[in-house]
Amino acid sequence: MVSRKLRLGTAGLVAGVLMLLSGGPTAAQESSSASAAPSHTIRSLEEAVKFALERQPNVLAARQSLNAAVVARESANSPLALLAGPIAHVRRKQADVGVAIAQAALEETELQTVHAVTRCYLTVLYAQDQLKVASDFSDRMKRLRDSTENSLKAGSKFVKEADLDRIDTYALVAQARQTEADHGIARAKASLREAIGAGCDVDFDFSSDNLDRYYEAAVNHLAKHAAEICSAKCAEAGLCQRPEARVAALFVHLTQLEIEAQGLSVHPQVKTFAAYADIHAAVVPATRINGTYQPGGLAQEMPIFLAGHRSSRMAQAAQLNTRAAAVRDKVAGLIALEAEDACQRLKQEEGQVKLLRQAVEKAEKNVENGRAAYTNQQGGIDDWLEAEGVAAQVRSQLNEALFRYAAALASLQKATAGKMWDCLKKTEPEGEKLAAPQEAK
Repeated sequence: MVSRKLRLGTAGLVAGVLMLLSGGPTAAQESSSASAAPSHTIRSLEEAVKFALERQPNVLAARQSLNAAVVARESANSPLALLAGPIAHVRRKQADVGVAIAQAALEETELQTVHAVTRCYLTVLYAQDQLKVASDFSDRMKRLRDSTENSLKAGSKFVKEADLDRIDTYALVAQARQTEADHGIARAKASLREAIGAGCDVDFDFSSDNLDRYYEAAVNHLAKHAAEICSAKCAEAGLCQRPEARVAALFVHLTQLEIEAQGLSVHPQVKTFAAYADIHAAVVPATRINGTYQPGGLAQEMPIFLAGHRSSRMAQAAQLNTRAAAVRDKVAGLIALEAEDACQRLKQEEGQVKLLRQAVEKAEKNVENGRAAYTNQQGGIDDWLEAEGVAAQVRSQLNEALFRYAAALASLQKATAGKMWDCLKKTEPEGEKLAAPQEAK
């Protein structure tokens, strides 16, 4: 019953993140030490998102809720429904609104699923990149130890036995980081497997991808168009495109219709539309901004029955309609806040990446200087080792910044409902209309 257009439209929201790309262990049988080979291997974010939109239980449940709303609308439009009297015409209108709300709720679930999958995918890449840094550092320490040990055996007076202990200390630190990264990859893949709704027969291979490509693609696109992402436009896009905003606005319309429905009955107690649907199934989510400001969630409200004479019931419904409008305004505020915060975080992390890239270049230069001084017997091994350790640490910090940048991109995509690349602002006089990156089309 879910339209193909709806599904493809929501799936397309990941395009802005996918443009930055070019492209777990199986469970052991208790009775055997042999492991079953995975039946399917996912190799890109695009494949992971596609799999999730087809298999994630949250998405499947939302589609069934939409199907249930469609069935309820069919029931409201049946000839038998007219036996309820004039109120049946209002219930039919409310049933139409209910289907629209269920459609928006499905889009919201798909939006959240795409974001969750993207974050888990980026976490895998982050752990992989950290493993590369640790492995490279470990290899450097191994080569240095072999060279130093050979020099000792050859009787060199420039090296000491204590130098081997210093090298071993750094090597053990590198091995510890490798172990941490190895387990980090396994945990990240386990989270991704749950996020896409996959079983243990699905494995992942993202060895050809890395976080730096996200940064390069986004920055190059902005530079090509001499543009920057505008936080005001991001907030506007979120307010216009986010399904949560549509749900809140539709609920206001739903409560307006309830005022009319209550006016069509003289019974002292009349059912509301809430008697036919669980309006508390979705709560406006709480939002956390930088760990300091945490605006709480807010639920819609409508009792199953309204009691009293007609004017009293209509007055109650009117008050609940006013409350629904307040919830709508709260949703709008949260959406705008989320979009603006994500935009500012993206710009912040871009600056961090630029600085840390420069730091990596300086650190590599210090390593070369330390190596040259040691090789030419103009400096001790301590300076070289310290330079190697600092370089590895700075590379690790750069990976963290690249992860935060890519995560901020994903958050901004979610905040704008996939319209991030429509929120560019020229840094030069207005020229040609900005288009989405070619890879996103």
